[in-house]
Amino acid sequence: MHQAGGRITITIGATRYSPRGKATIYPAQVKHDMQVNHDGTVSRTTAPMAARAELTFDRGDGRFKWDAAFIQNFVDISLRETDVGVLHMWTGASLIGEPAIDSETGEVTGLSIASDAYQQVRP
Repeated sequence: MHQAGGRITITIGATRYSPRGKATIYPAQVKHDMQVNHDGTVSRTTAPMAARAELTFDRGDGRFKWDAAFIQNFVDISLRETDVGVLHMWTGASLIGEPAIDSETGEVTGLSIASDAYQQVRP
């Protein structure tokens, strides 16, 4: 038996933020697609991409300025999977997307992080 998932913590720069829901992590820095040729044979294309993660946050106490976060240069971001014991690190990352704040629940959606420098560590 093994632990498959669980609690997460997120640190952006030197500040810890509260994730509202799960993180969906895309660690591969390459994407493969298939194309069908006119004679029915297939070929594969490969494209580079940034490692990224889709996140949701709690609105919090107002310390996080959603507009200011997008004009920051690049920042180090880490995501710790507490129960699984995995640390994901994006060095020189950017917040991307369009934040949407749900005024009823305080959930902030529409955000991802991305970087070309990604590392996963199992202590």
